[in-house]
Amino acid sequence: MFDFAKADNGTVIEGFLNDNQEAKILFILREPDCPDQQEFWFRKIHDDKRDANGKSYRGNKRNLKYYNTFATLAAYILKRPHDANAISGCTYINLFAASGKNYASDMYQNTYNAITGVKCDSEVAQKRAEQFKVLLNDFLETGTKHIVTVNDIFNLLLGDSFKSENIDYEYNADNLLTLSYQRKGIHYKTFRKCKCKINGHEVTLHEFWHPAYTTFTLKSLKEALPDYYIDTQPHD
Repeated sequence: MFDFAKADNGTVIEGFLNDNQEAKILFILREPDCPDQQEFWFRKIHDDKRDANGKSYRGNKRNLKYYNTFATLAAYILKRPHDANAISGCTYINLFAASGKNYASDMYQNTYNAITGVKCDSEVAQKRAEQFKVLLNDFLETGTKHIVTVNDIFNLLLGDSFKSENIDYEYNADNLLTLSYQRKGIHYKTFRKCKCKINGHEVTLHEFWHPAYTTFTLKSLKEALPDYYIDTQPHD
């Protein structure tokens, strides 16, 4: 049922974080920060795998920051204090999965536009847009109740492309009010939460700032969610 993106070598590069194929929370990011995605790197962090040189994927500070951020948010959303296993029942995908950069690339933007119905000359982006819409609907039909994503995809999911219907909208929900970032001296609040129907399926959308942003620190996450914070440590 789930048509996940694959690398040229046939390796699945997004999907469930365990073999039970649970999707209690669906994490959606924009695109991988690499020119050519060839492995399901986030599951390798989750499974604590080692690379060809014998180094742990958790030994990379950026990888570990991603993992601890997602694990903490999963524990918070599922109300499982300090439970690092909460993330096991989750799924990780990108809007554009095959490649990317550390900013919104043309391929990402083309895919985003194609989802909204804007004409797209890229067959690859158009194909991924259709795949993404089917994939999202499959998750919703099998009972996914929470989607965690970044601001522009949050807005996309609330738009006409997915026949969305708002039920209950909150800005800076719950104690996430304390999470914020600063840019050029301006203080921004960072979280939105919205209960809505997407293609007729009720789901809660959660917005968060990408863990790669230097201004979104695990320190602020620890301060905001002390009862749920996950602090997996790196090792060789």
